Amino acid sequence: MPILDRLVTTGTVLLAFGLLALATHATLAPLSASAGYGVPISPGAEAWVIAAGLRDGVLGLASLWMLRHRAALPGFLLAVLLLPLGDVLIAALYGQEASAILPHAVGAVGIGLLLTLSWIARPRAP
Repeated sequence: MPILDRLVTTGTVLLAFGLLALATHATLAPLSASAGYGVPISPGAEAWVIAAGLRDGVLGLASLWMLRHRAALPGFLLAVLLLPLGDVLIAALYGQEASAILPHAVGAVGIGLLLTLSWIARPRAP
């Protein structure tokens, strides 16, 4: 397996497990997860955090599935990239601190890099 393919595989697995970890945190501790997101909530408003966690969990599982469909991985990652970019905007507009933007921006850069690598390494028709 060429080094670029290994990087894409490793990056996709890390993305998947990161999303699954976020999903677990949001589902089991939504108040803590919302503070980590940068937009703390009050008790009784946990439903949106749990819903976002479920979204992250599904995307984590889909990321693992995409390893079996490498040609479609760049398109999938392009769609996934929109989420941390939207999260940056939400954290900027509704967050209590400017530092709330940083984790989302780092995620967007990481997914953007993985998207670029997966595009370069994508299978091509003969």
